[in-house]
Order: sequence, then C-alpha cells, then structure tokens
Amino acid sequence: MGDRTSHKLLDRQWLAVLVTALVSLWPAILNGGPIWMPDTPSYLRAADAGYAKLFNVTTDWTAKSQWLMREERPPAPLATVSPNPSSGASVSSGEPAVTLKGRSVYYGALLYLADLAGSLWLAILAQAVVAAVAITLTLSALHRASGTTARAPPSLLIGVGLAVATPLGFFVSYLMPDLFGALGLLAMMNLLFLRQQLSRRARAFFLAVLAFAVLSHSVNLTFTLLLLLTIVAVRLILRRGPTSPALLAVAGCVAIGFAGQLAFDLTVKRLTGAAPVRPPFVAMRLIADGPGLDFLREHCASQPFIYCRLDTTRPAHSDTLLWSPDPQHSLFRGLSYADQRAAAAQQTRFVLAVAQDRPWSVVTALSRDVLQQLFSFDLLGFNYGDGMRQRYASAVPERLLEPMRQTEAYKGTLALRPTEIATVLVTIVSLVAILLFLRRSRTDSSLGNLRGACLFILFAVLLNAALCGALSGPKGRYQMRLIWVLPVLAAGVFVTRRNDARAGQHAV
Repeated sequence: MGDRTSHKLLDRQWLAVLVTALVSLWPAILNGGPIWMPDTPSYLRAADAGYAKLFNVTTDWTAKSQWLMREERPPAPLATVSPNPSSGASVSSGEPAVTLKGRSVYYGALLYLADLAGSLWLAILAQAVVAAVAITLTLSALHRASGTTARAPPSLLIGVGLAVATPLGFFVSYLMPDLFGALGLLAMMNLLFLRQQLSRRARAFFLAVLAFAVLSHSVNLTFTLLLLLTIVAVRLILRRGPTSPALLAVAGCVAIGFAGQLAFDLTVKRLTGAAPVRPPFVAMRLIADGPGLDFLREHCASQPFIYCRLDTTRPAHSDTLLWSPDPQHSLFRGLSYADQRAAAAQQTRFVLAVAQDRPWSVVTALSRDVLQQLFSFDLLGFNYGDGMRQRYASAVPERLLEPMRQTEAYKGTLALRPTEIATVLVTIVSLVAILLFLRRSRTDSSLGNLRGACLFILFAVLLNAALCGALSGPKGRYQMRLIWVLPVLAAGVFVTRRNDARAGQHAV
C-alpha cells in the first residue's frame, strides 16, 4: 500500500514538473521565439570557434566572426600606451579582438548544441525542465523540513503561479545564463540546509545544477564562493549550521568552477597566443559614479592611466565606457588591441588609487548603487532597442536573424509591465510571510533548517544587490533573475503555518 502511494505521488510530481515547465515558456510563446540579449551572440560565437577549430570547418557563425579564428598578437608594453584621447583607435577590421572572460563557453555550448540540433527552442526547453524539477524538488524538501509530505496539487499550483506571476518565465525563455544564477542559489540552499530531506538522486541533481551554474558565468562563481565563505564563517562563530559533508559538496562545485575557468584560459592562450582578459567593470563603475571621474580630473597629469584619454568635462555611462565602439567615448571596446589589454590591466591600480584618494565618495557612490539595485524591478532589455537590433544584424546569421525580426521583442511590443507589477506584489507578500515565520519559529528547534534556509536566501538577495549593483551598475535584470526564489520559500512557510494551525485545532 505504501509503495502504491509513493508511486502515485511520484507520478503527480512529474505532472507538476511537466506543467510548470510548459507554462514557464509562455513569454517565448508570446514573443514568437526565444528572447535574445546583445551578449547572446558572443556565447554562441565562442562555442562555434571551438567547434570550427576542432573540426576544421567554417560555419555561418565564423563567417560573422573571423577574428575568433585568428591568432592574437602579443600586447604592447603598457608604457607605450598614450593617454592622449586623439591617439585612440578602434579595433580595425584586420585586428583581432581581445578574448573576454565572463562569456562562458560552457553555457555557449548549451546554446550551440541546440542550434546544431535544429532550434534554439531546445535550449530554453531544457532550461524550463531544469527549473521545474528544481522547484518541485525544493518544495518537497521544504514540506519535509516542516514535518509534512509534499503533495502534487500544491506543487503544481505553486509552480504555475511562479511561472505566471514572477520573472521565472522570462528567464527560462532568455538565451542567457541568468536563470542559472537563481537555480544555483536554490541548489546551494538545498544542499546546505535541506540535505537530509533530499534523496540521493535529488542531491546529485542539485550538485549538477550548482556545478553548471558556476561554470555558466563568472559572477555566479563569485556569488557562490562569497556565500560559502559567509556560511563557513557563521558556522565557526556560532558552532552550528550546515554539516561538513554539505559544505564540502558545495566547495567541490566551486572548485569545478575555478577549474573550468582555468581550462578556458589555458585553451584560449594556446589557440590565440594570449590569455583572455576581464573587462574593467569596477573602474568604469567608479568613473560613471563620479569618484573615478573626479580623480582623473585631478591626477591625470601625475598618474597617466589609459583612462585619462576620456573627456572628463561631461558625465559618462559605464556601459558606454565599456562597450561603445567609438574610441572618443570608449575606454575598452572602442580601443586598439593593446589599449584594451592595458585598460584591463590597469583596473586594480586605478581602483585602489581612487579608493585611497576619496574613500568616502567611493563608499557613498557604491552604497547608492546597492540600494538602487535592491529596489530595481524591471525587465528593460527584454524589448530590443535600435542598438540591440544593430548588434544582431552585424553578429547573427541570417537564418536566425530573419525569424528574430518577426518576434514581439524585436518589434518592441512584448508585454513586460504586468510581470513587473506582479513581481513587486509577490515579493512583498513573500518577504512578509518569511519574516513572520522567522519571528514565530525562534523557539522551535525542529524548524532550525527551515529558518537557516530563509536567512540564507534573504542574505543572498542582499549580497546579489551588493555584488551586481556595486560592480556592474544597477540593472533590474540582476534583481529579477533570482527574486522569484523568495516565493518558493514563502510556499514552504505557508505549509508550516498551516500545520501549526492544524496542530492547534487537534490540541483543542
């Protein structure tokens, strides 16, 4: 009898997974195709470069990115770089571009394999299934942690609610690794705080999700490492928390992330003759926020940073400084090959110099960025602007570009506002429910793991705002990509409250 009940529950859980996955694809269905971002072609081209090298073939992607197949020249000595703005030259058609860190070839491989198989829809379908399984397993673990057994109808309703009333569907439909930032966080929470409520297969699933998450973007790796270090520090101080096996499992995933980055760096250096570089995000953030710009105005005569070529008489936006192809406005992409490497290499020295020269201004500016990031609930960028359409026209093969032109996002008519409003409301309700649970459960030792999971996720939301807002600049996308994890927790809190109410009725 027990086996039959168990099989029925498993069948219903798979039904919840299937329905949640299909419903979460609604933005792509409404759009008429997967949703792109200007960085998406870079992921595909990076994977294509490896494919073309390995099989010695030319594809329609390599035809649009011949620079990926060239060997890079050794960079010029930094001392020869002129800070004179008039001397800046953009990357010429005959000069290879610098290979960037952060555009994960591992996530690019997922997209590229889907493209080789016939459709990028396969990539977002895979994302939808992984997200649905993660949500269903998490709900089951939360129910068990609260002393109950998961039932399929609540899991199904919660999964559909998440897909419809949160940004989950948009990030499932997005050809970017943003979804795996949230899935990695969900996996880490399960592995650290709900490990005893997971089957071996569920643990293996979450380990695989976390490993892929840290491989899919360098920010996910940094985020996971900082969370792990925080948990270890809390455990050492309070002498309680996640078990050593749980911490070691997460640490193993972090090690996989670093190994993957090292393998990519070594491969790029071997194939092109030069290591990839990380764009100077922090330096551009300080300049755009003001402290860095004031420093350049005062100290360029004595400290000839390459950033001194900037026109300091007017404010600048960090994205323009990083990605504009115009050397008169860019401090990275629009520069020559050697100057791009110089801009990346000088970042650490520049950031330290600015922080030492005007520490209070830096703290004030970064705090403002973090607060703005924390309250940014928008989906800007999911409708394409003129610059995005130009980017796709120059970087995407015609066989993919033509159907993209028919989508709502390309036309700028994809409905975003209802999801933005619903997300704010759901977030407020979820946050209130979690805080009330934390207050009421302080004396109940049996709910310690559930309390730990709640505190962990709340801290992670704050850390995400600090990491993304301060380093890259406030963008709604950084908040929206993982804020849907809060309602998952709130659902577990609701079950616990319902059980408390039932227990009280039985006691009476």
